[in-house]
Amino acid sequence: MDIVLDARGIAVRRHRQRFRVKVGEEDREWAADDVRQIVLGSQQMISTDALALAAETGTDIALVDWKGDFVGRFVPSSLSGAALVKRAQLDAATDNRGVAIASALVAAKCRNQQHLLRVLDAAATAEQRRTISGLLDESRDFGSTLHSARPALFALEGRIGRSYMDGLKALLPHGIGFNGRTRRPPRDIVNAALSYGYAIACAQAERALALSGFEPSLGFLHTDRWGKPSLTLDFVELVRQPIVDRAVLTLVRRRQLSRDHGEEHEDGGVLLGVDGRKLVAGQVLERLNDELVYRGERIRWQELLVREARHLVGFLLGRHAAYQPYVHRWA
Repeated sequence: MDIVLDARGIAVRRHRQRFRVKVGEEDREWAADDVRQIVLGSQQMISTDALALAAETGTDIALVDWKGDFVGRFVPSSLSGAALVKRAQLDAATDNRGVAIASALVAAKCRNQQHLLRVLDAAATAEQRRTISGLLDESRDFGSTLHSARPALFALEGRIGRSYMDGLKALLPHGIGFNGRTRRPPRDIVNAALSYGYAIACAQAERALALSGFEPSLGFLHTDRWGKPSLTLDFVELVRQPIVDRAVLTLVRRRQLSRDHGEEHEDGGVLLGVDGRKLVAGQVLERLNDELVYRGERIRWQELLVREARHLVGFLLGRHAAYQPYVHRWA
């Protein structure tokens, strides 16, 4: 079970082996062993006893700020090991394995974009999907180092991303105000919902990486920068389209999410209000609990991230000859 708590004045405390959540005069409780992750928004409180319970039971505690951006996670000391994986991760960032990982993640993300456009409306997005397919099929040499590969990978990702956004514009209702991807700040309700959904997905992705022994700040596609969870941002690319984009587009196309769920700010940005955050979080968590067939086995999307992180470990430690991340193909 995953829980998102993002309303003003929520307090999380420990009651024996249960998390007790107080909202105003109302109390709710969940057995700690049943809770995989708690995502807390701004202006929430959590006691040190509750944090200790989370550490004991392996419950992940993640934070999202008032803008809906992923801030970070509470990491118990039991997850600070896995030196072998971290050393392999560092070594791979300086040899051709880093290029293989970065290019595979970009290709997987772009294929997911192409496949989502197809399943939403194959006829209306035919031109955009042909463009994406043509760009992905072009023969490219990204070089042998991440320093040489990153500019070309980001350029490819950007060109395909523009076609993907053009496809989304053709599918969304008129009047919603969506003209392409904007962030920091998002300029419309669709972008606000996407950013918030990505924050929830980042928390899930970083949990999977931590459980597998990775250092979240040491990325392959995204560059290293103080305070930036670069590997988390790399890894979350695998679920942006099948989880977050699909969830947000479903809400918008059903007209369950509208401009009324947004709050305009002085800088021209639009952020989700309380009801909008609840709506998007509920839809994203529902998607994460959906089942899929993964490498011949039926699992939930939450488990897929852990499996994919372990698959990456296998490549870094030489157990797999190549890195081939999961690409989702809707039936």
